[in-house]
Amino acid sequence: MMRRLRYPLLILPVSHWEYLLEDENPKVRENAAYSLGHMGEDSKRAVPALARALKDPSEDVRINASLALSKIGPASVAAVDALTEGLTDENPQVRANCAIALGHIGPAAKSAVPALIKAIDNTDNIDIVPPFPFSVRGMCAFTLGKIGAEARSAAAALVEALHDENYSTRMHAAYALARIGPEAKIAIPELKHCLNDKFEPVREQAGTALQALGEKPVPPEG
Repeated sequence: MMRRLRYPLLILPVSHWEYLLEDENPKVRENAAYSLGHMGEDSKRAVPALARALKDPSEDVRINASLALSKIGPASVAAVDALTEGLTDENPQVRANCAIALGHIGPAAKSAVPALIKAIDNTDNIDIVPPFPFSVRGMCAFTLGKIGAEARSAAAALVEALHDENYSTRMHAAYALARIGPEAKIAIPELKHCLNDKFEPVREQAGTALQALGEKPVPPEG
């Protein structure tokens, strides 16, 4: 999730911004986390420091630290435990960013699957996170899909997410079920109903999921 840059971005080494994550001024820490995120994978040496920043008392620092870890991508694997804990952060942007970061890590984040299931079931994660069109629940579904077959235990929670009011959550749930594969066959009846969804992206993902499960993407009558 993007945040507006409040400070001019200076071309300084990763170690500089890593050091500033410990500054007593929260605005300085916030900018340091943003700057590390702007550098993407090049700032991977700062992953442990960014993981610690997920417990910063400033929610703006936590938002930028979780965003930075998502931008670093698979190299953030050392932060899986901290990101998993971040799924219960009081701020929904932090929770969403942590879910996205875990998704970018992929199968190596399989230890987060139980926490992702709990996050999907948490009613506090249903609403979209303005100004974006997705919810924390939707991002957790997306991440379970990125983890793939190792997320097989999430099939039931993803089936429930197919009934979500937000179309992007339904779409991501269908995507995840496709990536889980044959062990998600309990989803077949609901996926078939999704072929009648009023939103085309949901219908398309449901069709892809049914094919992945060995079924013809034919919607039920009525």
